[in-house]
Amino acid sequence: MEMDVQGVSQDQLYEAEKNGRFDAVLIEGVSGPTVLRVHFLWDSHGAGNPGGLGNTTVDAAFDRVSHAENETTYREAVSGLQHAFLDDPPAIFLAWSERVRAISKRFVVPSPEPGRDVMSTVRLWTPNNDERFANQN
Repeated sequence: MEMDVQGVSQDQLYEAEKNGRFDAVLIEGVSGPTVLRVHFLWDSHGAGNPGGLGNTTVDAAFDRVSHAENETTYREAVSGLQHAFLDDPPAIFLAWSERVRAISKRFVVPSPEPGRDVMSTVRLWTPNNDERFANQN
């Protein structure tokens, strides 16, 4: 297989997706904290999916989530959505869980739990009252 990898702007990516002028797209995605983001990107009729990527299996699962009338049916529908993605994925998903983070020494940052991103502790960060950092301005 041969591939010509190109970096493009958001506008160029949107146009390529809308017109189907691409062989592959590698982007970073955020899928949480609710199903709304996933729905926005993968409902084949959604505004966040300009190329209409997806399939009827996933669309039907999204409809069940959207029309769930209570907590029980919502949970069942979300489980069904997960199975729809596993059984008939609308794309190939590559995932990795590591990122590089640079954090200013102006903060005291507690260590995150093993396997968690340091950003999960942001609510616990406190200013570093060290004079070396307070007087740099």
